[in-house]
Amino acid sequence: DALEVVYLWVDGIYVKAGLEKEKAAVLVAIAGLSDGRKVVVAVQPGHRESIESWSSFLRDLKKRGMNAPRLVIGDGHLGIWGGLRNIYPESREQRCWNHKMRNVLDKLRRRARRRRSCVCERSFTPRLKRRQSARKRDSRAGVGSVLRNG
Repeated sequence: DALEVVYLWVDGIYVKAGLEKEKAAVLVAIAGLSDGRKVVVAVQPGHRESIESWSSFLRDLKKRGMNAPRLVIGDGHLGIWGGLRNIYPESREQRCWNHKMRNVLDKLRRRARRRRSCVCERSFTPRLKRRQSARKRDSRAGVGSVLRNG
């Protein structure tokens, strides 16, 4: 059953397991399909987030028949981009906005983080999405006032 992958979200997750001092890397890929579904397509152990690990990871997906995604979204780690160029050079790459925002906030003093996170969120959130959220808030407020006054 071939999946038509349009988007691919990738990340390396570090897990402390067992008695070892070093955390183990687990490489994860979630595919956004042409029919709108999201599917976990791979979860594999990796040796850190190296180019070699990501190349092997993506090579396995390709062997299993995964087409080249139009866009791959990742945290900006150089290993994924190197692996992507090795296996799916035709795919475009994009830095995950959530990781980008967290990196910006990490540079701020702890006190300023909460206040600045709202500013960062506004700058990374598309205008249409903000308008939709505002409409939802307004509609909920209207329902609440009708129930209280009605």
